[in-house]
Amino acid sequence: MVAPGSPLLLAVFVTMFAMVFVWFALLKLLHTRLERSHTAKYKAMGRPSLVQRNSPTTVWATLAFIAKREHQSLGDASLSRLSDFMLAFLAAYVLLFAVFLFLVLRAA
Repeated sequence: MVAPGSPLLLAVFVTMFAMVFVWFALLKLLHTRLERSHTAKYKAMGRPSLVQRNSPTTVWATLAFIAKREHQSLGDASLSRLSDFMLAFLAAYVLLFAVFLFLVLRAA
């Protein structure tokens, strides 16, 4: 049984908290790269940004771009590496979130 204040639960929480800031930095990098090098795709996605044009439409467009690996059609190797890393990072976050939920529910 994991106690509510256990070091494992705290470590998972702190890791997830830090991962959010890394995710925002990766998103900013992705948006900037798309805006500068692939303007047509960036506009087709609704010109996503972290704050100004952040809407459900642009969020879904960005997630679809990453999950469906739409970057492959652009022929940009560095953008593909970034997008693939972001997909793996997102999968790791979701898995860690599931572990966190399991630990919290188990402690209750």
